[in-house]
Amino acid sequence: MNWANKLGFGRVPGPVRGIFLITLTVNIGNYMTPFMSVFLTANLGIRSQLSGIFVSLAGMAFLPGSLLGGKLADIWGKKQVFVLFQLLAAAVTVINAFVLDKNWSPWLFILNAMFVAATIPVYNATIFAAASEDNLNESLSLFFVGMNVGNLFSGLIGAAFFSRYVTLIFCFEGLIKLLSVILFLKCVDDRPAESEQPACGLKDSDSDGETPVKGGLVGQLIKNPVLLLFSVSCMLFSIVLSQNNYSLPLHLNSVFGAAKGTTYYGIILGVNSLTIVTLTGTVSRLTAGRKKTDMVLLACGLLGTGFGMLYFGRVLWVNIVSTVLWSLADILNTPNSSAYFAEYAPASMFGRFAAWIKIVTGAGYAIGPICMGFIMEQYGIRVIWPVLASLACFSAAILCMVKILEKKKKQGSAT
Repeated sequence: MNWANKLGFGRVPGPVRGIFLITLTVNIGNYMTPFMSVFLTANLGIRSQLSGIFVSLAGMAFLPGSLLGGKLADIWGKKQVFVLFQLLAAAVTVINAFVLDKNWSPWLFILNAMFVAATIPVYNATIFAAASEDNLNESLSLFFVGMNVGNLFSGLIGAAFFSRYVTLIFCFEGLIKLLSVILFLKCVDDRPAESEQPACGLKDSDSDGETPVKGGLVGQLIKNPVLLLFSVSCMLFSIVLSQNNYSLPLHLNSVFGAAKGTTYYGIILGVNSLTIVTLTGTVSRLTAGRKKTDMVLLACGLLGTGFGMLYFGRVLWVNIVSTVLWSLADILNTPNSSAYFAEYAPASMFGRFAAWIKIVTGAGYAIGPICMGFIMEQYGIRVIWPVLASLACFSAAILCMVKILEKKKKQGSAT
């Protein structure tokens, strides 16, 4: 696949390139999730308060969906889980295209969210199993690019056609999901060779290579306190980053007015997508071989600076510079944090560790708007930005604790 070389990801293995194409395809056809609130209120006439409850329920569906998908991926196999839940999601999407009923559609949205969440651990688990330690970050970065490019196209298509052609858009999403199943069956082979050890992780044993792994995901988290601390840091990072689609558009409307604010937010989203698409490969090459905790620590610094400077964001160029900074933070954090978890994942638990990553980041995205909305209501929108900068600093402080504990562990094992 010469396209991978042209994008700067020539070293990634074949299954990861397949995951990239599948992720790109799925996200190009992703409309039910981002347009749920608009559909419930504008198309079905559901009250804003009630639609907010349904949207929150769909957001919470990621927890059982991710846990179920991750567990079954480790037991049944990644291919079977992806095909099953993606077909269920496709069926729900097509049914919803023709039902369009305020009593049934909200629950179909929630079912779709749960089924889609069950497929997400498959992506990371496949990458963990296929990539080597040398190209794991590069592989995760390619996955990250596919996701964001797909979201960019789905946003453009949805903005242009969703309001007028809802049924057609939902049918298109259902077809895209069916296409992703075909692509997965064709491009991804998750059958391990009998003598082949996984490329990264703990190889189904403790670090001494002799004692089989026991205790499941919870046991691994308890056994490795650095994982719990790292998880808290990642959740704080997600709380801050989630404000790019909550506090940021409200800030722009407050500063520039509703008309200009909406236009400027579109510019901000374009800058974010352009930064991710053009710089992810370069950043991946420049940071290859660096310690993952150091890269996530740098990401925290960029994140805190990017959002903190919006306290002075009374002109457009400040908001654009801010966007470049937090976009770079996202580029650094997403592959490196996932790769860090992969280092502790036994091969038999790749699916469950991939689900845990989704749960940790998803919790941050769920908590962030609620917490910032409360602060905003009490103290105004401008105070949000120093609060977010402080949370990014707190996330960095926890990472420093992780580095100290890792150093002590290494010194203890050396003696």
